[in-house]
Amino acid sequence: MIVAYTGIIFVSTYFGYLIARKYKDRYEVYKELYDLLSFYKYEVCYSQKKLYEIVKMFYAQKTKDYLILSDFIEYLQRGKYLANKYKYKSKIECLTIEEINQIENILNSLGNYDVVQENAKVEKDLTFLSDKLKKTNDEKVKYYNLYIKIGVIVGSFIVILIL
Repeated sequence: MIVAYTGIIFVSTYFGYLIARKYKDRYEVYKELYDLLSFYKYEVCYSQKKLYEIVKMFYAQKTKDYLILSDFIEYLQRGKYLANKYKYKSKIECLTIEEINQIENILNSLGNYDVVQENAKVEKDLTFLSDKLKKTNDEKVKYYNLYIKIGVIVGSFIVILIL
């Protein structure tokens, strides 16, 4: 009987974790994009390599799986420059439609300008992403533990109702 009660609490805590993970993933997406653009800005200014090479170098330096880069590299391999009809479409589920459109616009604009304009555009995007990072980090801190605790409380409440 105690195993069943523990299972109920575990399952409800797991559902709370699944909801809370959205906030952590949103922060990770923006952190990854900020890191990519910072790296890209440096590489464009000093090495002037192509976009695919820069993204590949950034991806090779990282040890964890990233949410954006895996499908962004596939997009670049398909040939962004072969035809303008290709537009990068994100597969990220933790973001709203508006946030996905913003990220797609940022990534689709990379490599479309000369070095000076590219640098200005990336600097503007980094400022935007810095604000988003602060906002998503605040949400992560605020809601991540909250939803896990709500899961535990709901599970405990269900067990008490059963008793």
